[in-house]
Amino acid sequence: MACAIGFDSELLGDPHLGRRFVNGVPLARRGDRERLVWADFKASLERGVGRRFHICMGDLFDKSVVPFWVILDTAMAYRQAAAQAPGTHFVILMGNHDGSRDADFRSAFDVFTALVAGVPNIVVVRDKAVVIDNLGFCPWHPFRTSAEIIADLPEGLAAVFGHWDVDSFGGAPHNLLPFDWFAARPGVACYTGHVHKPEVRQINGVEVNIVGSMQPYAHGEEAEPAMYLTITLTELDALIGGGTDLRNICIRVALKPGEELPEIDCLQLTHVRVTEEGEADDLNVQFDSFDMDRLMAESFVANGVSDEIAEQIQARYHEARLREAE
Repeated sequence: MACAIGFDSELLGDPHLGRRFVNGVPLARRGDRERLVWADFKASLERGVGRRFHICMGDLFDKSVVPFWVILDTAMAYRQAAAQAPGTHFVILMGNHDGSRDADFRSAFDVFTALVAGVPNIVVVRDKAVVIDNLGFCPWHPFRTSAEIIADLPEGLAAVFGHWDVDSFGGAPHNLLPFDWFAARPGVACYTGHVHKPEVRQINGVEVNIVGSMQPYAHGEEAEPAMYLTITLTELDALIGGGTDLRNICIRVALKPGEELPEIDCLQLTHVRVTEEGEADDLNVQFDSFDMDRLMAESFVANGVSDEIAEQIQARYHEARLREAE
């Protein structure tokens, strides 16, 4: 994605490398989605070759701990692209999935940073805001707020890139986009990662360019061309009958009582039970769509848990699971 504010760039939305796709994925299609993710990541790096900037908007990795090969292949891909394009600045923002609130914990992002250290045109933005030419870059930080980090930037910038929340559900807005800073500087363009659905929004008087993730990673993040579809069984039958190619689509079917999922060739096939009137069946729990991150997030919002505390709980949960798996 190129942005049009007077400089030549390729923007890479949150890649989430190392994410595994299992729920609802047929055995014969295991690994296909992961290969599509890597193909998109490498294609973005290729598009950045020869441009002035290639900017990863955060969440390079899906978790703070990912397999060794994911870290190594990511670092080698960046080093190769940087060698091919010494005039291109390859900028990687640290996102909340990359870091940890445990000061003694060493994450995949830490290892990646060490592997690309010394490459002059790879800039990892992790501890403080960085300025290159007339552009500012702000990382997610486990201990400093977004307002504290952006305050370090000088005046006269053309744009600032961050990995910010655009909505707050109450509590301490640790990572909330610093609207006041941008409102006081209407000439500075605002770009953020973190939010997976791309759009341009006017929020608190600030035009926010939400880059979106590299790929949609869940229903509700649909973009064009659609990779995720939520449809009825009748609509699915119509697509199949019309010869629509569904092989690279993640499909969620709203099933009424008595309806069953057909066997089709697609990336992912899940379902949700609805009533005859098409309303969601609140009593139905589907293990094929079980998502602990989503369930925790919904619970936090419902119970008024602050963003800061929610991030800490989720980070510790994932770190504990991954340490047990080592």
